[in-house]
Amino acid sequence: MKIKSIICSLMVFSLISTIASRSFGQNPSEPSTPPPSVNLESQKNLIALNPLGLIFGSLGLEYQRALSPRLAILVAPAFASSSATTSEGTSIKSTGFSLNVGPVVYLSKQAFEGWNFKLDLGFLYAEASGAGSSTGTGFTAEALIGYRWLWKNGFNLALGIGGRYVNFSVEAGETTMDFSGGGLAAEFSLGLAF
Repeated sequence: MKIKSIICSLMVFSLISTIASRSFGQNPSEPSTPPPSVNLESQKNLIALNPLGLIFGSLGLEYQRALSPRLAILVAPAFASSSATTSEGTSIKSTGFSLNVGPVVYLSKQAFEGWNFKLDLGFLYAEASGAGSSTGTGFTAEALIGYRWLWKNGFNLALGIGGRYVNFSVEAGETTMDFSGGGLAAEFSLGLAF
């Protein structure tokens, strides 16, 4: 089952890469030139941060590398930490991290600007300690449609909405619990293209 999922994911990535690498509506005999606002020589990288995550104790970064005028590859590590005290006075601390990767297809302008479609897959790990210890691992798949504004100085702002699926397994001593399900995913990030 996992091999089928991996093959299917690679096929989708290959399809998106193929579509994004073509110049839409361009005569094949004409040379390929990016739109006038593209400066691919100076802006091939983007780093962004979700400032709302800091309020909830998580730090999520996003790195994108432009592969063509309309296609970028995404690498997004995240770290979270929290602590709480139960009504019985037991202190519980938890930490976790995730790493997501996938393509970002820019639909209306060029890499790092305009409407975009993002599809990523990721790995999750978390651990908690307190009254006992537990660890959890899992994966996530996310699809977002969004818009990214890019200013001449490289500053950018992104908003997006979509869906997320999470499959997570927690081991606490001899007990294993599995969680899976989908839900809404949203993006708000501030960043810099360089």
